[in-house]
Amino acid sequence: MNKKGNQRYQETCLRIEKAVLNLLEIKGAEQITVSEVCREAQVHRTTFYGHYKDIPDLMNHVAGKVYEHMMEGFELSGKEKPGEGFVRLFYYIRDNQQLFRCLMDYYSARRFDFAILPPSMEQHMEKVRDKYKGADYESIFYHHIFFSEGLKAVLYRWLMRECAETPEQMWEIVSKEYNPFGRNNYS
Repeated sequence: MNKKGNQRYQETCLRIEKAVLNLLEIKGAEQITVSEVCREAQVHRTTFYGHYKDIPDLMNHVAGKVYEHMMEGFELSGKEKPGEGFVRLFYYIRDNQQLFRCLMDYYSARRFDFAILPPSMEQHMEKVRDKYKGADYESIFYHHIFFSEGLKAVLYRWLMRECAETPEQMWEIVSKEYNPFGRNNYS
């Protein structure tokens, strides 16, 4: 039986996710239908609905995986230069421009509900809170919203300019804006 968590279930999820990513290369998420995803993934509609409620649910799942992959770029060993995690992030975005354009267009049409964070984002905020002992959850949450929304606007402009600046130049731009007085306490 194909139950959540078994290998067959996981392989089907990957086929469906790959199908939607392939479709995102040629059209926006708003134009993608369940039928197209099923055709591309070579699965029946009932199989799709056994894994996802609808296209928005699938997009949220894909976006969550992208977020987790992006955050892996910030897992530093302590030997990196300040900003190296951001440079890796900018390379990842530049190498996946179409995906990020589609995700940004898709989510700009929807208001992100910061009251319901994806589990990976919640875990990241817990790590930040542990790192800065004494910082309360709401302060970290407000900081995260402020920084995320600003970074999203900067990334959107960069993507619309077809990533004209290098990832290293983008780090310089972000670090100056995020830390305008030269204090370098964020990598």
